[in-house]
Parts: sequence; structure tokens; C-alpha cells
Amino acid sequence: MKKDTSIAITGGGIGGLTTAIALHQQGFGPIVYEAAPELRPIGAGITLAINAMRVLKKLGLLERAIQLGHRIEELWITDRRLHPINRTVLRPLIEEFGVPNLGIHRGALQQLLLEALPAEVVQVGKSLRQVEEKKEGVALHFEDGAQAVANILIAADGIHSTVRRQLFPACRQRSSGQVCWRGVCRPDTGPWRHRGTEAWAPGKRFGIVPIAENTIYWFAVANEKPGQDWAGLTREGLLEAFRPFSHPVLELIEHTPADQIIYSAISDLEPLPRWFSGRTVLLGDAAHATTPNMGQGACQAIEDAYSLAGFLSALPYPQAFSEYQNLRKKQADSIVRQSRRLGRMAQLDSSALGYLRNHLMSLVPNALALRSLREVFKGSAHQEM
Repeated sequence: MKKDTSIAITGGGIGGLTTAIALHQQGFGPIVYEAAPELRPIGAGITLAINAMRVLKKLGLLERAIQLGHRIEELWITDRRLHPINRTVLRPLIEEFGVPNLGIHRGALQQLLLEALPAEVVQVGKSLRQVEEKKEGVALHFEDGAQAVANILIAADGIHSTVRRQLFPACRQRSSGQVCWRGVCRPDTGPWRHRGTEAWAPGKRFGIVPIAENTIYWFAVANEKPGQDWAGLTREGLLEAFRPFSHPVLELIEHTPADQIIYSAISDLEPLPRWFSGRTVLLGDAAHATTPNMGQGACQAIEDAYSLAGFLSALPYPQAFSEYQNLRKKQADSIVRQSRRLGRMAQLDSSALGYLRNHLMSLVPNALALRSLREVFKGSAHQEM
């Protein structure tokens, strides 16, 4: 596609910003339209798995990401007392692919991506109302009355995508039956230096991920129950709900200011039949929002970004959209399915079934766990385009 083609991107999150960087490096001049009045370092932590780190390396952002984040070299599944059930040592995959697995604050990653773009690329306060396809481009109508026109539109506006709802109104957002609290704190102590931990109890989970020196990102997950008002739970209520977990679970919650604990219901999207229509293409959560059980939401968006930019650089947009979908959709849909199944398995309410699950997981050798992760980490954005 010609480098003077105008490209609009809706959504200034990780997927949208990474797409803008990849396109900018290919010689395009994309414009990102973000609904928020300003881009502030909000949110909690995320995991940048090896597949995403490989893309950041290709974009020249690897070393900066490593400086801002924290290496994760082991993944532990434990019981509620934090006694190990299964330990996966990632060192063989880190050496194989040449990049680390990283925990990082979402705000730090967003700032890294913003710094890689010229200031004029991102326009804030642009909440999209609707899009209108015309002969030579796509018209964007914003809530403030402003309009913009671009030759093509990349919708990276998340699971609640305005663009997707307009193009594919039959697509459904699906509840997982689970809710989540997230927080970031600086604990007094903890043996978490290079280890991501997830503790499982009947109907609940608690995750611990170091994202910087002496900084922990934690998440607490519970099954929804009839009559239970999880959304209105106070920090004291959250402490009571997770009291069966051993040290330092309660301490991490207590170290987090109550107004900085983020609550959300966990949901995903049912698979779409296609990711594009006319001059508009979907990316990241707008196309394939997943539950967070595999830590792959942002990673898949980053892979999308690199793939789509490569195809747009080499092909006319209709063919580029088609090749992008052919390359990425199978893997992204597979991640959505696997993550949903993993969430159900991890959140079993039955103590007896949980005991059997834990016993079976304890028998999984490191080599088998690595084989499964390798399929995810090798990604699809790294294939020849």
C-alpha cells in the first residue's frame, strides 16, 4: 500500500499504540484517536510473554521494556497455603527465543509506547460515535462533533468497541462467571524476585507478579454467586473473602490503597466470523477479547499490530486485511478458547475435584509444560509475511 495512504486508529491502548509504532516505522503517518481526555499511567500490571517481547525486539523497544519491567523466570501454581502444585521453569524458552518473560505496569508500558511516537500522532478526547464508509475512505464522527476521514480505519478500541458493534452487531460479549480485583503495592517482604505465582482454592484464585524492583502486581479472582454483590465489596470485605489464603496474600491487599484496587467482571468475545469489512479492520480486544487466564490479551494485540503493519506495507489494503486475518485469527481464537477453559478449571468450586485437579497437575513434567508454552510463545506474527 502507498505510504501516503491515510490511516486512522481508534483506541490509544497497547494495541493501538503498538500498531501506530509499527506503521510509523514502515513509513506511514497514522493518527490515533483516543476517547480519554488524557493518557495517564493508570491500570495495574500485565505480563509481556515471550511472543510479545519478540515483537518489541523487532520494533527496537526491548531494552527499554526490560528496564521498566521485571523478568519472570518461573511460573508456580500453588494451593491456598502457597504450597507448590506445579512449577514451570522458563529458562529453556528464554534462551531459545532470546527474550525474557516480563511483568510490567500497564502505565509504564503505555508510556514507553507513547515515547516511541511523535507527539502529534495521538489525539485525545476523541470519543467515537460512529463510522461511515465512503467511496474513498472512512468518515469518523466523534461525540464532540468533530469529524475525520481516512483511507482505512484500524479499530483497536477494546472489548466494548464502537466500531465492532456497528460492523458486527450480532457479536456477543460473554461472561466468564468470574470477577476480579487488581492492585499494585510495595510489600515489606516476599520471595517473588523472578517468579509469577497463582494460588488456587475452591472458587477463588490469587496471583502475584513482580513488575519492578520491590513492586508487586496482584489479582484476586472469585466465582460469581447468586445474591453476592462482589461489585460493592469493600477492601475489608475482600480481605475477609480471601482470608483462607496464606501469607502474604492478605498483606498484599492491605498494602494497597483501597481507592487503587480495580474491580471488573471477567468476560470475553465469542469468535467473530471475520475481522474486517470494507476499509475497516479490527485489532486486539476489539477482534478477539480473551479472559486474562493465560496472560495473553495484550500480547495478542501486540502480535496483531506487527502483522497488520507488515501486510499493509507490502499489499493493497483488501489483500492485507485478508492475509492478516489468515495469519492471526486461528491462533487468537485458540487463545480465547484455551483461556476460557483454564479459567473454569482453575475456579472449580468442588474441593474434591480441586484435589484431583491439583494431583494431576503435580504430575505434569516441566518439559510438557514448556512444549505447550512454546506453541504460544512462537506466535504467528513472526512467520514470513
